[in-house]
Amino acid sequence: MQILFAIIEQNPRAKEWIYSNYIQIQCRSDANNINRTYFEFFPYTYAFFECPLLHTQYIDRKFVKENWKSIEDFLIYCIDHDYYVYVVCNEKWILQKEKDYFHELFIYA
Repeated sequence: MQILFAIIEQNPRAKEWIYSNYIQIQCRSDANNINRTYFEFFPYTYAFFECPLLHTQYIDRKFVKENWKSIEDFLIYCIDHDYYVYVVCNEKWILQKEKDYFHELFIYA
């Protein structure tokens, strides 16, 4: 969730909030590879929605499809209006692979 820190770091209240909420390190193993272990500061994935320094909203794929001609048009709109876009994509469809591979993308200008 370094993305979250990158967004809020300019806020004068950010350090205080980070130190109060994210001082514990979590260690977890990769279920697909016993030789890989991750160290993270975040025990959950909803930090964006729980951070009081951000205004967040979930946008359904249907809303984007109904209001823009393409995902590119939606992203251009967001960038032009100073929005950050955080999405999780399944690279299976992008790279034409057989297995699901989810990847986080953070788009901003």
